[in-house]
Amino acid sequence: MKRLVLMIIPALICGAVFTSCSSDKAQATDQLQGTKWKLKGIVDIQTSTLKELEPNDCDKCYTFVFDTDTTAWGYNCLNEMYIGGLNPIVIGGTKIGETGDAGICFDALFSVKSYSFDGKELKLFFNNNNNYLLYIPF
Repeated sequence: MKRLVLMIIPALICGAVFTSCSSDKAQATDQLQGTKWKLKGIVDIQTSTLKELEPNDCDKCYTFVFDTDTTAWGYNCLNEMYIGGLNPIVIGGTKIGETGDAGICFDALFSVKSYSFDGKELKLFFNNNNNYLLYIPF
């Protein structure tokens, strides 16, 4: 019996230590790695209205794919975009030659100050948190 207790107690302690080492931040960012996101539209927080951007029949337009927990690449419409970090948010790309509403999206992306992620929606907030770009998994 003593032997069993001596084996169980260290196992419980090790389990508690490993469990306490994981953080919410690590779990949230781990979930972004390997995920793919497509812009649903721009939300006005005051009115709760969603504005879809044109073109909306383009498979690669307004998309991001996270290759790590904080970096992603994708497309506005014609041009490749990237996220180089989430804290602070670093976004790169160009709007030269873009079509449709891509200029609106580009300007919004470059003014993003914060984000939220709940597994089903990725929100990139801009305009003093009055608007956000709403991305959904695809």
